[in-house]
Amino acid sequence: MIPLNIKLEDSKGITLLSNTFIDQYMRDANDAQIKIYLYLLRMVSANLPTDISEIADKFNHTEKDVIRSLKYWDNLGLISLSYDDNNNIAGVTFKNASGSVSSANPVKKTVTESPVSKEIPMISMDYAAERESYSLDDIKRLSSDPEVKMLLNAASQYFGRPLNPTEIRTILFIHDRLNFSIDLTDYLIEYSVSHDQKNIHYIESIAINWYEQGIDTLSKAKQNTKKTDKSVISVMKALGKDGTPAANELEYIKKWLFTYNFPLSIIEEACQRTVLATDRNRFQYADSILKNWHTSGVHSKKDIVKLDEEYASSKQAKASNNSNNSNNSAAPKSYSKTSSNFLKMEQQDYDFEAIEKALTK
Repeated sequence: MIPLNIKLEDSKGITLLSNTFIDQYMRDANDAQIKIYLYLLRMVSANLPTDISEIADKFNHTEKDVIRSLKYWDNLGLISLSYDDNNNIAGVTFKNASGSVSSANPVKKTVTESPVSKEIPMISMDYAAERESYSLDDIKRLSSDPEVKMLLNAASQYFGRPLNPTEIRTILFIHDRLNFSIDLTDYLIEYSVSHDQKNIHYIESIAINWYEQGIDTLSKAKQNTKKTDKSVISVMKALGKDGTPAANELEYIKKWLFTYNFPLSIIEEACQRTVLATDRNRFQYADSILKNWHTSGVHSKKDIVKLDEEYASSKQAKASNNSNNSNNSAAPKSYSKTSSNFLKMEQQDYDFEAIEKALTK
């Protein structure tokens, strides 16, 4: 192989990049994360200000994409994020690849959007629209890649049959738009099928969950699935059940973990209430509790306590109103049975127009 002859004609306006970043970090990062890191490095090198909105516009990303990328590098220790009192990103301090703080001044960022919680994953795209945007030409182009072709063949073997168009489009969406590597996508499908889940929508839901959590490497995925399997065991024990869950039971648990995105502590709280309430249909009962909490926007046990208090107050107020209405509507003792019936009749609503039409037929 002929070596490349690389020259640098002008050294002015150069942004220095750590070799460690190139050797160890760049491989696992996606395009958005790399672009944003390099752009921030260029801005801090020139001591120029910027903000999240400007970065989003420059690279045609959403502000949530930018925030997600910043948190990705923060988790790896290459930058350090600071937050204001509303939990908005207020500053960025660059560190070198070994983790020590760079002498460069931090780049201050102004965030105009609503407060963003560090713990809550951010949704950055319309997943269904992105998936359905693939044309036949896109599918042909991507499928012509030898590695992608091998991935689709492997998925077909996992499913035990040829893939249908929806499955092909979804797998390409996971690999191409969610930036899952071939190995990561293959592991995702293998893991799902090994847990008796060949439904492509289920596989996509796990992929989106991983994407939102920043699980973008094979090692991170394996750590997550190990944790998930432990969560499944914990939920089974909390419901007073032993052994491996049945397929329909596993679907419930996966929904609570991935669709509702509840932490294990919230699920266990629902399970405890279920055990106290019934011996039968416990998964269905627990699901009704968690569905209500999901609809009500529960994210912590404090939210549950608040809901319980509101329910108790509402129940007490309703009982008080019923008692007052009962006392106010009680007929005087002098009323006869006939008079009481007459009062009941007066309270009914009649459609006199309909009655008139019926009588004149």
